[in-house]
Amino acid sequence: AGLEEVTEPNEVLFELVDRKVPDIAALYITKSKAKDASKHNTEWNESLSTLWIAACNGYPAVVRVLIDREADINKAWT
Repeated sequence: AGLEEVTEPNEVLFELVDRKVPDIAALYITKSKAKDASKHNTEWNESLSTLWIAACNGYPAVVRVLIDREADINKAWT
């Protein structure tokens, strides 16, 4: 993936989770209003959500806040 500038809070959180930076993702989500987002993943060839990736990678702090912010827990991918 390229290092294009990402400034929208939901996208920033997605990138932190997707790039496996759990400590920064946990801090970022508490300091921002970021919510669940979906983005196409070439490895899975699916559109995966931030919540799904965070849960699969074992990032409970991020998962908790996303659920508190009404992420759809029934939507694994689209």
